[in-house]
Amino acid sequence: MSTNITTVVTTVSNYTGTLVYANCPSGDVALGGGGTSSNSNNSHWESSAPTVGAATSSGAAAYVTNGHVPAGWAVQYNDNNTTVNAFVICSK
Repeated sequence: MSTNITTVVTTVSNYTGTLVYANCPSGDVALGGGGTSSNSNNSHWESSAPTVGAATSSGAAAYVTNGHVPAGWAVQYNDNNTTVNAFVICSK
């Protein structure tokens, strides 16, 4: 078992339909990710994708394209007023 793998989870309560980001620690790469919603009966995925760099309070991270190293994950649902979790699995 590797000791260099971590999971980061970002939780947003009272979700409003915007992207939710989970960012790897600086220097780590994203191996995978996803999300969950507390309202599984009516929620539908809008997007779930790896990101380049980390999202900050001043701006969003870009989606990964060919040749970029993923550093986080972003999810979006089509549901409001629920709790959304974005998660990313990271490695050094």
